[in-house]
Amino acid sequence: MENASLKCHPGLICLVFVNNFKMHELSIASALSETVLETGLKGNLVKITRVNIAIGQLAQIVPEIFEFAFRECVRDTIASDAELDIEIINTRLKCRNCLSEFEMPDDSWGCMKCSSTELDIINGKELFVKSIEGEEDGNKNNEEYSRQEPEQG
Repeated sequence: MENASLKCHPGLICLVFVNNFKMHELSIASALSETVLETGLKGNLVKITRVNIAIGQLAQIVPEIFEFAFRECVRDTIASDAELDIEIINTRLKCRNCLSEFEMPDDSWGCMKCSSTELDIINGKELFVKSIEGEEDGNKNNEEYSRQEPEQG
């Protein structure tokens, strides 16, 4: 990634800088990579070949920076060569005024029907692992995560 750097200090946290701005993607990638690696080891995987994640449009995560950070977090592990598939979940809103539900167009925060700005977020802030694929003793295995839908209300 152009203009990106990773600065680590022994025994301290590593930080991702892009154009000299500190990014939060590393702490998120670090937590996610721990989950992926723990799950892979619990599932007796010798190699993780693919990690499928979903990121909400409002999670404020830049996929390219996140992937850079994830690669650093899994370097020299069973997931070092894993393909990372990132699905972006569109933002879905519900108007408190007219109760209509709609996908947020661009960065507009108004109801598509009545123009009210009193909106509830239904989807778009998620961040979760959808599935992990890997090899167990030389055989392909697919360990799936199950995900509960967020409560709506």
